[in-house]
Amino acid sequence: MFLKLVEDLRFVIGSLFGIISVLLLGVGFVDGIPAGADMNLNLMAGSVMFVFAAVMLGLSWAARHDVPEAPEEHHHAAAAKAAAPTRT
Repeated sequence: MFLKLVEDLRFVIGSLFGIISVLLLGVGFVDGIPAGADMNLNLMAGSVMFVFAAVMLGLSWAARHDVPEAPEEHHHAAAAKAAAPTRT
């Protein structure tokens, strides 16, 4: 099961962005707004990355649950039909 997840690039990208966003959000909450700055860039970047990670993981989850697995016989029949020479 885990190997199928790793094969999907959306899952890998979403996981990496999710880990980085949690780290940025943690640093942003602990440090607060720096003196002389209008906003905390760690919180802003972490929030954007978290949303992106959630979208990527959602797309990965949807891709795994929407596509039914084709039966093995159907796959071989379609491949044999495509490989068969046609007469003209």
